[in-house]
Amino acid sequence: AESVAQAVNEGSPKSIYIGGSYSLDGEGANVGDCLIASHFALEHINNDSRILAGYHLKLAWGNARCNPGTGMRILFQQLSKPPKKMMILGSTCSTVTEPMAQTSREFDLIQVSYASVSPALSNRNIYPNFFRTRPSEIERILPNFSILKRYKWKNMAVIVETINLFTLLANRIVSLANSSGINIVASSAFDTNEDPLQGLLIIK
Repeated sequence: AESVAQAVNEGSPKSIYIGGSYSLDGEGANVGDCLIASHFALEHINNDSRILAGYHLKLAWGNARCNPGTGMRILFQQLSKPPKKMMILGSTCSTVTEPMAQTSREFDLIQVSYASVSPALSNRNIYPNFFRTRPSEIERILPNFSILKRYKWKNMAVIVETINLFTLLANRIVSLANSSGINIVASSAFDTNEDPLQGLLIIK
């Protein structure tokens, strides 16, 4: 296998390998376009002599299928097998990204996600080397409260799926509602394998 510092001959670009995690299928996500975009970005960089002159970026990726166990297996394979990976790109689903980012930090690797939106990933004490190109879901709900304020709506209901990503978001919504003078008139929760219809009926 070619190492990061190896060149085929004098003047050849040195290869820099990036470990990637994507979810092309599986429950919860199907975003193969992110993999296409990653290849396009690497091609753009590699073809521009003004960027990373003397180096060539390569992507070694795996399909995490939005499954934390599969994601961790991919990460350990990338870390244990040559060539050496200089950073980690991914993953798609927050449930995969969170354990991966906690592990990659132990190897002093930068990890960047293109899709994970969990508020938990904003904790710099736990994820000091993690960055993302898509904002946390908490940031995305702030405009919703601006709409509520604009139309002077004072009541709202909350229904949430009981996984970490959404429960953290629901807690933040309740906190924002309390500080904004908005009443939570009803709330309901449902498990992933449950029909949310019953929760909607409670709110109704």
